[in-house]
Parts: sequence; structure tokens; C-alpha cells
Amino acid sequence: MRWFVGLSGLVFLFFGVMGLLNPLWVMDFVGYSKQGVGPLILGEVRAIYGGLFAVMGLFTLVAAASPGRNRGALLLVGLLWLGVCAGRL
Repeated sequence: MRWFVGLSGLVFLFFGVMGLLNPLWVMDFVGYSKQGVGPLILGEVRAIYGGLFAVMGLFTLVAAASPGRNRGALLLVGLLWLGVCAGRL
């Protein structure tokens, strides 16, 4: 379980850093159109795919040390995913 949680944290952190540093790459990766991209759109991509994913990755990496003791942090990450999914629906 630790390796799965740790690997998930690394993936989240990778996408978070990429979202902050290169939001156009993230937009390409998830399939968003880059037509008419302005500063507001790039700011939103940085906020969600950068900031949110970076924090989710850090929480998950910290929780990987002892997943049983850090159920609250893992629950928070799961709820964030559910919130993102609900927002897209």
C-alpha cells in the first residue's frame, strides 16, 4: 500500500509542478483547446492543475510514510478528486 500511495503522490506532484511551470503542456495533455488562451485561462489551469495537484501530491507523499495513520490526509485527497469530478459533471 505504501508504494501505491507514494507513486500516486509522485504523479500528482509531477502534474502539479508541470501545471505551474508549463500550463500549456497540461492543457495539451488533458485535451483542452489552446485557441484563444489568455492570462485568465492560464491562471485557472495553474490554480487547478498546478496548485491543487501539487498540494494533493505533497499530502499523499506525506501520508505514504504510514497510510494507516494518515487516513485523514488520504481522505482529503479522495474528497478533492470527488469535488473535481463533480465539478466536471
